[in-house]
Amino acid sequence: MNKNYIIIICLFLISRLSIAQNLVTVHHNGQPSFYSQVTDAVSNAQSGDTIYIPGGTYPIGDLEIRKELHIYGIGHNPDSSKATAFTILSGGLIIGTGSDNLEVIGIKLIPSGSGSFGGSIVIGEYPELDSTKVSGIKISRCFLTSISFDNPYGLSDRFRDNIICENVVSVIDGGGFAGNDGNIFSNNIISTYINNVSAGNIISNNIFLNNYPQNAIINIYQSVIQNNIVLTPCCYNDNGYNQNNFISNNLFVNTSNNFVSPTNILQENIYSQDQLSIFINQSGSSFDYSHDYHLKLTSPGKNAGADGTDVGIYGGLYPWKEGSIPTNPHIQSKIISSNTDASGNLPVNIKVAAQDH
Repeated sequence: MNKNYIIIICLFLISRLSIAQNLVTVHHNGQPSFYSQVTDAVSNAQSGDTIYIPGGTYPIGDLEIRKELHIYGIGHNPDSSKATAFTILSGGLIIGTGSDNLEVIGIKLIPSGSGSFGGSIVIGEYPELDSTKVSGIKISRCFLTSISFDNPYGLSDRFRDNIICENVVSVIDGGGFAGNDGNIFSNNIISTYINNVSAGNIISNNIFLNNYPQNAIINIYQSVIQNNIVLTPCCYNDNGYNQNNFISNNLFVNTSNNFVSPTNILQENIYSQDQLSIFINQSGSSFDYSHDYHLKLTSPGKNAGADGTDVGIYGGLYPWKEGSIPTNPHIQSKIISSNTDASGNLPVNIKVAAQDH
């Protein structure tokens, strides 16, 4: 086994032993430190550090991050976190200037009694709305209410080269029609809509559920909209919205897509699909862990993506990871004795599986 990989596994096990005490681990240059609260861990971490958050619920209020951190939870899928519980942050994250290359992976955000952004990640900050610039961040395998790019003034060159992938999210809000360029929104399950996204973005392999029965794709400009599954009526039927996009290889329940502006280029889209004919097991308009979002073998979306893979979350750039498990090694089972043995040792049995992606 690669020596560096052994070191990583050892550090991971050290941090994961803190789960018995629900301690948050900060790794700085290979050295761990432990905190009982996520807010303290973020405050004391230095730019470039990695933070591991064990299973449990942690109050964070409106937690501002203005440095590069790599934040890993256990995940949010109950079936995949039986040994550890899943990671819940009660509150919201506000990502500000200085947090380029930040990662937030494998957490569930829920509303809280304090703060204004509970359940959400806001990319942008108060009161410096006119100066925030963030690039290179990745939000992946999270469960949350919304992801918002806070740019009410429509300023240019604000949020660039960010990746939003493999999340369960209600709303992705691009903010003020401009300034969020060159981002990737891929392989997410979106229950309501994505809106206000400007030039050079990729919106691909998402599933838009029918939880907002009006429109799923709103105010998108000069972007690629590709390989998505859209269960809603789709978009505003107005030439003033959704312009200069390349729209291809999407699967629609509707008989048409309503992208009526002549500035859009459309090709290889699939229409008029019965919702019950698409997925192996899915019904209704809400996300459900018991549903199976793989495509039926008879679905015309099989291998119908622009890249030859399936449309929807299991094809494309970031194929959906079963169980939404983060990329770091995952605890499958753990047995930690409540008593020491005759020699004074504490028996610990932990089964860890490495992740290939």
